[in-house]
Amino acid sequence: MLKKMTLLSLFVGLCACGGQKEDQSAEAPAAPATEDSAPAAAAGDGPLPLSATDVLGGFEGTVTGLALSRNPDSVLDSAVIVGNGAAGLALVPTSQTRNATMIDFGGAVAAATATQSEGGPLIVVERADGRVSFRTFGANRDSLQEIAALEPGALAGRPRALCALEDHVFRIDADGGVTVISARTGAEGPSFETTVIRTDPALDCTAAGDRIYVLKRDGRIAAFNPDGTVLIANVADLPGTNRIAAMPLTEGAPVIFAVLDDGTVRTGETVFRLKVAGQPVAVDRLAFGRGNFGAVYRNGVAAIVTSSQGLVVLSWLALADQLSLAEDTRPMPPSTSSEMSAPVTIEVPDLALPTQD
Repeated sequence: MLKKMTLLSLFVGLCACGGQKEDQSAEAPAAPATEDSAPAAAAGDGPLPLSATDVLGGFEGTVTGLALSRNPDSVLDSAVIVGNGAAGLALVPTSQTRNATMIDFGGAVAAATATQSEGGPLIVVERADGRVSFRTFGANRDSLQEIAALEPGALAGRPRALCALEDHVFRIDADGGVTVISARTGAEGPSFETTVIRTDPALDCTAAGDRIYVLKRDGRIAAFNPDGTVLIANVADLPGTNRIAAMPLTEGAPVIFAVLDDGTVRTGETVFRLKVAGQPVAVDRLAFGRGNFGAVYRNGVAAIVTSSQGLVVLSWLALADQLSLAEDTRPMPPSTSSEMSAPVTIEVPDLALPTQD
């Protein structure tokens, strides 16, 4: 069982970001795809069709959060973490080794994310009433144990997105405001500090490597340090983008993917259209997991929610090959050879996860 205190390690005090102006003289931005990539299809040539590797199921309610968590002890038990509104949180295995688990949070889940913290995986969930819960997996990874919570009233507006890096959480609200939630541990337990970042209205965020990327409403993407200070003011300029996600790599900048207004996905100059069972579908949001997730996902995985709230996964190896990404865009390998798993046959289940009243 994971130790609780290591998941909420002592935070370094945040700098005074409230009056900060974005650094327009920052270093040259990192490219959304590696510089030596040879795009399979340019943005003007029409979307490249890209088929899902597997279908994990579907949701009746609107998905409000999406993340991946790898189980290093049993990679086939790794899971997609899905915020499912009033139904709570779903833990959906990336391979069909067991059934999905629904977790009731005592209120509708408004946003959710996950990160690899100092002591293990950390799941952050905000309910519709504004309560933010920090949790980690139980012994069998089919339950979540709360280790700390930020009670309602501390944050403004309804949440649109959460993203976490170690123990730092960025929160995007429905009005475009960006807040950093940080915590400190003391004799009386954990306490929280919230800092509003003065920046242009935002739509989404994603964490990769040692930085957090924030998508602005005008399509610009900025890179921040976890404490909320600006690292690069303009990583990319992608008007018409609704959501972003990133795959961290062994070296260099992560590969950034942008979900466009028409449901296609762009990385660099390449645009692709997802296909499920041979039919084109629109993407609503996506998330990436680095490392070995078992079977065909041993080099990483992408989880995608479609506009009809279907949940599908793509092998990162197949995705990188079909998009003609360079060899050095492969994610970091497993930390030990024992994590490697032989390929297995995957059958598509008839999985439905109903909402709760």
